[in-house]
Amino acid sequence: MNYSNAPVSMLLRGPLLCTPQGWVVLASIAGYGALGGAVFAFDLTLPVAKSPGGILVFCVAWPLITFMYFVKSGMPSFNWSWPKAAWLAFVALAPVAYVIGRPYLALW
Repeated sequence: MNYSNAPVSMLLRGPLLCTPQGWVVLASIAGYGALGGAVFAFDLTLPVAKSPGGILVFCVAWPLITFMYFVKSGMPSFNWSWPKAAWLAFVALAPVAYVIGRPYLALW
């Protein structure tokens, strides 16, 4: 189906819930939502930002960026694709990989 002219609700009910790429987007929303909730609940600071408010903005913005990449790479038909899902997972986890790998990059 061509989702170019379809309402957003059809996109959310269709490809977002029924494709591996959509599952990655939903997992990133859940993961970053849990991270944002933990930051808010326990007043944590992480290496991504210097303040809890910055981390909360990041936890909202990065899943939105992941969703926009999902829409950009899947238009117009949003066919199943495990390679695209793997790339989208890489995009979703890039900030986490950066935070984990930053001490090792400083050694070079």
